[in-house]
Amino acid sequence: MFKLQSISAEAKFLAGTKRPRSTTAGPPAEETDRTPAAVIDTGQSQPDGSDDKACFQLLYVRGIPDWANRAPGGCRLQDIVHGSMKWVLASNFMVDMTWLLSACPQLLQAHQLVIVHGERTPDRHGAIHIYMLQVAAIKAVAASAGLANLVVHAPPLPVPFGTYHSKAFMIEYESGVRVVVHTANLIYVDCNNKSQGLWHQDFPRKSETSPTTSEFEQELADYLKALRLPQAAAQKAEALCKQHEFSSARVHLIISCPGYHSGPALKKYGHLRVQALLARETFPAHFQGAPLVAQFSSLGSLDERWLSSEFRVSLSAGLSSSGGRLGPGAAGAEGLQLIWPTVWEIRNSVEGWRGGASVPGPAKNVNKPFLQPYWHKWGGEPWGRQKAMPHIKSYTRYKDQQVAWFILASHNLSKAAWGAVQKQGTQLFIRSFELGVMFLPSLEARYRQHPNTGFSCTPQTPPAQPSTEDASTCNEAPADAVAGSAAAAAAAAAAAGDGKQGDEPLAQNLPAPEFWTSQAGTDDGSEGDSRSISRASRLIMPIPYMLPPRPYRSHMATDQPWCVDVEYTGVDSLGRSINDPVASFYGHVQPPD
Repeated sequence: MFKLQSISAEAKFLAGTKRPRSTTAGPPAEETDRTPAAVIDTGQSQPDGSDDKACFQLLYVRGIPDWANRAPGGCRLQDIVHGSMKWVLASNFMVDMTWLLSACPQLLQAHQLVIVHGERTPDRHGAIHIYMLQVAAIKAVAASAGLANLVVHAPPLPVPFGTYHSKAFMIEYESGVRVVVHTANLIYVDCNNKSQGLWHQDFPRKSETSPTTSEFEQELADYLKALRLPQAAAQKAEALCKQHEFSSARVHLIISCPGYHSGPALKKYGHLRVQALLARETFPAHFQGAPLVAQFSSLGSLDERWLSSEFRVSLSAGLSSSGGRLGPGAAGAEGLQLIWPTVWEIRNSVEGWRGGASVPGPAKNVNKPFLQPYWHKWGGEPWGRQKAMPHIKSYTRYKDQQVAWFILASHNLSKAAWGAVQKQGTQLFIRSFELGVMFLPSLEARYRQHPNTGFSCTPQTPPAQPSTEDASTCNEAPADAVAGSAAAAAAAAAAAGDGKQGDEPLAQNLPAPEFWTSQAGTDDGSEGDSRSISRASRLIMPIPYMLPPRPYRSHMATDQPWCVDVEYTGVDSLGRSINDPVASFYGHVQPPD
């Protein structure tokens, strides 16, 4: 087994657990590092070096091809957490203060830094002692670095076996506030060696013409209140929400808070929040019955009823432009594809066996018989991340290379994260804090026409801007696609209301943008999945895995789902065995580029 010099909560299954031995064969013949032909043929096998077409970004990874780290595939945390910061709230599960201050040194100039953390675990194997020491280390490192005004807070967890797992920043600047939601722990390996995602947007201070509030403001304020911050920090967070205009938000927040939620709160959290948001959207008819994808880096103890009759149903919500509902699509793995790395992918990653420490799926959960048909490989080819193991979590619905919606979140696939319905559907039970963002074409359309589009708190490094494709390069669109986009635009306009809550109405003659993967489109427009809407732009979603993902092949010995508590034999890509000691996740310094 791994010999941890410092126990990580994400790798807690690695400690004190005897691994059954397993053998792994060599790589299958077709498993190579080259970009697949399907991507090469599109003319977009390499990102174009600009993030202005992307809705979110991927974090920089060491040890992968240079092209794969071009924007939007090469964002660094220090590119986002910088500038003349006044007040900063940093939310995360794991925090290496030494590394954080070395990676983002301008935090030292902030008037106050509030660390909201999940550095604790149930008192098993003596791990609670290690985490108490780690919290003390956060304070000691900050003090020695000269950070005078530091608040360290662990939100209360009222439900047993819950965690504080949200990963975000809220940064106050003189001109506005920056909200960041991402998937990386604040430790070196997460921000250098793994596939991660990050979204951020800047919001200005309210003016006399600003709406009094917005849905995003209410979502954010609700989440911050649930953290039960110390009084002064809570008052500051509340004031920042009230003082800034969030009506231009390109996303919805997807929040999970521990507890038993019913009545008006029933659909505020977890997978029921996803269901409620999708249910009010109209999508092009070709998404009716389209496949769903869930991609995650940890797996709870699931049962088939919850996966198929609860979670899947929520992600299948939405209306079709041709009438009726989108519906769940094909039964089984054809309609719901679960992406989970194979043993071969972990072993041959840039971290080797050690990369598996952050994919803590125990054999008792991963090897449940009903799950085996659902497994699909990580892949990572579209953005050169075959060897950068996923810590990103994402959920989507797609048809060919077009994406109906996309979620980037801290939520892994578990009842603890997404919630379980109880009492005949009148109550949702959640164990953990989680935070994510949902991208919708209707929100993107609203953003593009908002007066605050492109606002930046740090204008020397402006935020990503949407780009519009020349209409002359677009093919004729299917009628259902045009109808669906127009309906989405109209829905966004209706949601804007009178401008007192929400945003200014959309221009009615502009269809909503479309979301596409980097695999989409061809130079000559000959492929069926290169359809587009004239007058509407495509926004590239830098989804780091193939759509459709590749299923496991039961006849291949290499296609085994990774299990964190199995003692695999052989050496990895770095010449190490699985029993070699694993270095501490803490005390690192970000090296120069």
